[in-house]
Amino acid sequence: MDALVKFPDERDRWEANLAGAVTKEVEVRDLIADVQYKLGRLEDAEEQLKQVILLSPERTDAYLNRGIVRENLGKKQAAVDDYRRFMTGAARLDLAPDDPRVLLATACRIVDVTDADSRSVGVRWWEEMTDAGGEGMVV
Repeated sequence: MDALVKFPDERDRWEANLAGAVTKEVEVRDLIADVQYKLGRLEDAEEQLKQVILLSPERTDAYLNRGIVRENLGKKQAAVDDYRRFMTGAARLDLAPDDPRVLLATACRIVDVTDADSRSVGVRWWEEMTDAGGEGMVV
């Protein structure tokens, strides 16, 4: 870049400003996605969340939100993929125990409630977990 050659002392400031701009763009796109979702403009919300993820792939809540949007659009497998990314990403977050974003890493299974075999496998897994002293289930 010609500017960096001509003004090498500006590099750190420019890079910091650019990083800040990207952070702001992610926040704005996330907000727009929320508004679009609430207005029922699901395709627009999905596109905004796609951009959020491209700019900030470590932002696990974007995968959860996009999964919800995709589920409402009838994109079942894409929604399941996003939910899985959310669960695996959230489990890798390195947060302080008192951080409100903390999500304890837990085993998870996705069950298709419209499929009898999937339900049976899910129930059997849950029973094994609870019999071993585990608890809880998100539906």
